[in-house]
Amino acid sequence: MSKYNKKKLWKNGGRKSHETEANDEKSINQNKTEEPGTLEDSSIPELTMNTGDESESGKQPNFKRKSRFKAFKPFLVATLSAVVIGSVLGFFMLNMFVDINENISTQGNASSLAAAEEEEVSGEANSSLATIASNNAFVLQAGKFSEKENAEQMQKAFAQQSFPSMIWEKGNYFYVLAGIAGSAEKGNQLSKGFTEQGLEVYVTEWETASQEIELTETEKDWLQSYEEQWGISMASINDNNTISQEEWTDIVENMPEESEQLSGFTNFLTDQYQQMKEAGEWESQIVLLKLWERTSELGVQ
Repeated sequence: MSKYNKKKLWKNGGRKSHETEANDEKSINQNKTEEPGTLEDSSIPELTMNTGDESESGKQPNFKRKSRFKAFKPFLVATLSAVVIGSVLGFFMLNMFVDINENISTQGNASSLAAAEEEEVSGEANSSLATIASNNAFVLQAGKFSEKENAEQMQKAFAQQSFPSMIWEKGNYFYVLAGIAGSAEKGNQLSKGFTEQGLEVYVTEWETASQEIELTETEKDWLQSYEEQWGISMASINDNNTISQEEWTDIVENMPEESEQLSGFTNFLTDQYQQMKEAGEWESQIVLLKLWERTSELGVQ
């Protein structure tokens, strides 16, 4: 191959080697006649004049590739600006939507809570019929009178012998009752104490009919607990024990507040609860008899 076919391009602005000097003119002429567009523009690096010390000293100027950063600087600045602006706007938009969602969530929770509270209040306010169960026991009956005055006189006579009693008004009569028992046998056993004091009593079965009363769910639950406790105390007395005030504490402390249907009864129960503290065998029976009477009247409105 001829040496004239060997040529080197300028590299980093340097001069050609002496081997290509004889071919300079031909190379220049060939470059001038190169058809435009025969090389892809993207493959040709852009050059810029080097303005360093060599140019100033009178030497032949050289060239260097133009920095791609400078060419793309406007685009880069625009891109960075767009990113920054987009990020800022995105941050504010995100916060805005988060606040909106929190407000919606808070309102939703508040609405749900309000609805739940309203439902609870509504459930408390809505009442329905409750059944007071029928009850039966054996009582020690001292007398039956059509005049309350006569019943009160017999009550005094029993009090003089240290036997408490109560007057139970039923129908057109006033009954003087001096004790209560769970069976006829227990009633007959108790009656001997009166006979020894010259007092006559009759053991008879006493029954009260079931009643219906309009109550809320809370009032129903409490009344059921009350009836169960009354039965417990009745069994205790039947075993020759006295009524236990302590066992009634939960019933009294959990009485429904501001109950229109039960307020009178709960006030009466509070009074009887105080009597339980020092109640003996006979006093305990009278407390249960009085509570039984008042309970049977709850549904009679």
